[in-house]
Amino acid sequence: MIRPLRGDFGASYVRNARKNLFDEAVSFNMAPSNLRYEEWYQFRDPMTFELRARGRATLLDEVIPRGKLVRSEFYNDFLARDGLHHGVNMFIFDGDRDLGDFRIWRRRAVRNFVRAISICSMRLSRICGARCCVAAAAAH
Repeated sequence: MIRPLRGDFGASYVRNARKNLFDEAVSFNMAPSNLRYEEWYQFRDPMTFELRARGRATLLDEVIPRGKLVRSEFYNDFLARDGLHHGVNMFIFDGDRDLGDFRIWRRRAVRNFVRAISICSMRLSRICGARCCVAAAAAH
């Protein structure tokens, strides 16, 4: 999914309902020393739960104003350290069962993912046949 969407970075997690957290991480092009999402940043993540709960394509700016995000610990101490700026989050479900997600990001200098929302949703639905929710981060 990263390559067809021309992403620079990627990560995937599975929502563990029993533990009430995201785990089973897989990442692409992110510094291993910065991958503290599972033990720290998921508990300070200002958007993922809201994006996931919407169950539809959602611009990140509908969930958190860009100015608030770039002032947050989550952005400055986690996302920005590796250069993650524009993002698309896809949450994949089979009925009520959470199969995981794709979090694909681009650098600041590259265009955002706004146009990719429907492309991601269509491609992922064809690949896995599951209902999916796509959320795009739009930078101003």
